Amino acid sequence: MNDFSRLSLTVNGIRTNQASKLATIFKEKLEAYSAVEEIPDHLANFFCKRASNKI
Repeated sequence: MNDFSRLSLTVNGIRTNQASKLATIFKEKLEAYSAVEEIPDHLANFFCKRASNKI
């Protein structure tokens, strides 16, 4: 959960051997969530870029 936004994004189905791919999977889930919630592209891109910097 992000403390600032209170966004909770659950990434399920991760196996032990996929731990190295977690950042990529998280970003894909964040992009999908942004599309479903119809978050404007400029904001979705900003969030994804920030997520990439934090991982």
